[in-house]
Amino acid sequence: MTSPDFDAQKRDLVIELVALVQQFDRLLTAAEINEHAEYSHQDYRDAFGDLFQAYQSAGILPEEATRRDLPELLQTGSPTKGDENTTVGSAHGNEEETTRDEMIAELNQIFADKGKLPYPSDLRHGSRFTHADYQDEFGTWNEALAAAGINKRTELLTELQRVKDELGELPTQSEMNDLGAYSATMYAQFFGSWSEAKEEVSKANNTSSIDPTASGSGTPSESDNDAKSGSSDELGQVSSSVAYRLRKAIEEDKI
Repeated sequence: MTSPDFDAQKRDLVIELVALVQQFDRLLTAAEINEHAEYSHQDYRDAFGDLFQAYQSAGILPEEATRRDLPELLQTGSPTKGDENTTVGSAHGNEEETTRDEMIAELNQIFADKGKLPYPSDLRHGSRFTHADYQDEFGTWNEALAAAGINKRTELLTELQRVKDELGELPTQSEMNDLGAYSATMYAQFFGSWSEAKEEVSKANNTSSIDPTASGSGTPSESDNDAKSGSSDELGQVSSSVAYRLRKAIEEDKI
């Protein structure tokens, strides 16, 4: 349930946004809000999700405006809602200046819709941005996720811990591929090896927390760790599979 204090803050943010638009007779960019407003652009993002939602909540934008139109509206000084000369362009692509905030908002929307880490392939479905756009703006896909406040390390370890809890022990690569939201290959690429990913979860269990500030090592050592584990690890993998299949059979009334 939304707190009264939060509702009051959103009301104050809307009042200020309307006053600014009336003062300048146009929409303001994020930088202009930071310069002229009492509240920061980040305050609007925290309350509404992004600048488009803030303008929409304030009733400033034309009804037919979409998030994709915002860069053009900001660039042209945008007539606001009720202006008879309002024209919302439909041209997208090179003529529209892409904004960092919109790209971040899109990543967060994908994350919210999927309930899992966004992939570059997710951009193929109705996105105005491409993987190359994100690379140009942020450098790498992982850096784009970090800029959007999406902690890839925490998400990966949390999902690995979930599968571990389901099985009663750390999964094999095959079990992770079958039961997890992310493949064992993704873990190996991020942490350096599958074994190192499992070690991170074991460390987190020992400390009762997952450190979101640590990063993947990128140093392969899976073969060394597997050599140390020997046959006992193989037995653990077999027992894990048997236990899982037994539970599934019971749930399906096959036993």
